[in-house]
Amino acid sequence: MFPTRGASHLDDALRETLAHAARAPFYKKLWGEKARSVMSRAELARLPLLDKLTAAEHQEALRVPGIRATHDFAEAGVVSSATTRTGRPLRILRSVDEAVPAANEADITPHRTLVIFSPRHGVRSADGPGRIGLPATLHPNTVDVALDLLGGREPRIRFLVAPLSTLKWMTVAMEKRGVDLGSFGIGAIGTTGYPLTDHARRWLGRAWSAQLFDNYSLSEIPGYAGECESCEYQHWHGPPVIAELVDPLTGRVIDGKEGELVLTTLVPAVLRMPLIRYRTGDYVERGPACRSRSGIRFLGRVGHSLFARRDGRSRPVVLSRDLLELGESAVDVAMHPHPAETLGRVPPSDLGVPKILVDTSARRIRAELRYAPERYPEAAAYQKRRAETRGARNRAARTREPRSHEVGPEAVADFNLDHASSTWQR
Repeated sequence: MFPTRGASHLDDALRETLAHAARAPFYKKLWGEKARSVMSRAELARLPLLDKLTAAEHQEALRVPGIRATHDFAEAGVVSSATTRTGRPLRILRSVDEAVPAANEADITPHRTLVIFSPRHGVRSADGPGRIGLPATLHPNTVDVALDLLGGREPRIRFLVAPLSTLKWMTVAMEKRGVDLGSFGIGAIGTTGYPLTDHARRWLGRAWSAQLFDNYSLSEIPGYAGECESCEYQHWHGPPVIAELVDPLTGRVIDGKEGELVLTTLVPAVLRMPLIRYRTGDYVERGPACRSRSGIRFLGRVGHSLFARRDGRSRPVVLSRDLLELGESAVDVAMHPHPAETLGRVPPSDLGVPKILVDTSARRIRAELRYAPERYPEAAAYQKRRAETRGARNRAARTREPRSHEVGPEAVADFNLDHASSTWQR
């Protein structure tokens, strides 16, 4: 699906990768001698899938012995963390040998974690556009840092890349100061992290007078899939990977247009902790060929969506992306705050994403909708009346009453969204 290099080259890299990964205790025990029989991508499905929870539980055993990696960024590279819904996070350790090639592919600087410039090593020149990455960790002086970097320096920054949650918070914080974001002359903004909804694309595009591009990436995998202006699907950039589509419920490889994305990293881009047939947990659509390669479009998180078996295949009934669109476009819907806001490090902005809980056994979705009453007094009063009315009706029917309680400055209410499910029937 991401044919970044020739087919024969990828098959050669796959065989080399499997021989290398077989040295890791986890794969050695899981595969036995199976990996020796895999000679091409077409035979990769002979090996079992790896999900994030299993990888997190056995992460020490997934590391290939004899390859040095350390937490000293100045010496040995990168540590990435991928959160899991339960249990410990999956920490991906990368050595210098793999971090530098990955950085060369992606045109970023390894070891620089707060602000990243292009060209490499933080040296700016007039022969190319500059790139600035807003920091993902928010603190009170972040706005001052960004304002200093974006305004008045030469050459001017024309392209901005930022985690979507950070960009939203930064946009609100700057507008509160009366900053005209369009005056920076940013031509394009690439977002990472949460998917870019149509609502967020319109709002941020107007605020910055810039074109927005939704980029798909994972903390566990080097590289990213960038949105293409021509076909509007996302093409892979960075070290090559092998991509498969599987049925989200059965895990079987499918030839259809939609499915759960499974990725396999390849040497030499990944040496310390290879991920073989790694389930991303993301439901995607395969795009048409564009510029001699195909792409994907993110449709939703498998764990936050509902699927039904029809015609021998798992098909989506409700996708999490639809819920994000619903939550972000409703003025009276309060949003799940950025983690930094919860910790009190920055003022609340109500600009995160809804917290979605899926009960697949009952075939229903619950969303935790947050709002700040002092920001939206009319919406707060409406939601309070709605919760009280529903509570009285539920008590009369002897059913469970929806909960409403105070959490710090925010009011939180749980609502059953079954009544709106017909909106997302596919």
